Amino acid sequence: MALNAALITQIRSQFTGINDKFYFNYGGQGILPQPALQAILETYQFLAEEGPFSIKANRYFQTQTQALRQAIADEMGVNPSTITITDNVTTGCNIVLWGIDWQPGDHVLISDCEHPGVIAILQILAQRFGITYSECPLLKSLHTDDPDSSVLEIIQGHLTPRTRFVVLSHLLWNTGQLLPLEKIVHLCHSYTGNYAIQVLV
Repeated sequence: MALNAALITQIRSQFTGINDKFYFNYGGQGILPQPALQAILETYQFLAEEGPFSIKANRYFQTQTQALRQAIADEMGVNPSTITITDNVTTGCNIVLWGIDWQPGDHVLISDCEHPGVIAILQILAQRFGITYSECPLLKSLHTDDPDSSVLEIIQGHLTPRTRFVVLSHLLWNTGQLLPLEKIVHLCHSYTGNYAIQVLV
């Protein structure tokens, strides 16, 4: 969905902490929009009235989770049964990466702008299963005339015949750079190696 100026202004107005500045961090340390704060307050009020381990609370959370899964599915145009709700991104990455049948020598490519949570997972996988991982220097693409083309060129130059997964963030957590995800996926899927490369975003 293309964001027009009016919609961007409307969205920004929900973040009272950024009315007069730009704030590039997000996730666990980010500023919450007013609807999210309101939902948190309403949930705690509900729990204060009904009790956190009551039957009503259990039904409430099931209903809320189902509604969230449906809303995400509608936005992404997918079946809600394909959506898993986790407590954070690191947990989601753990689920995916530990579910792979890794073989010794398998290679994972990440960028030099990935969160420490992803790096920690790969360090343990390397110890446990004998895989390898390496970083491609996407940070330097910010300082080029055409960052998107630079990103693709850098990733392509770091793929190997043993690359099985490319793990990167669509929005880099430390620079705010938005990566050309569709082009990256196409690049990885068209690469000829031992595996059909999968992309974990």
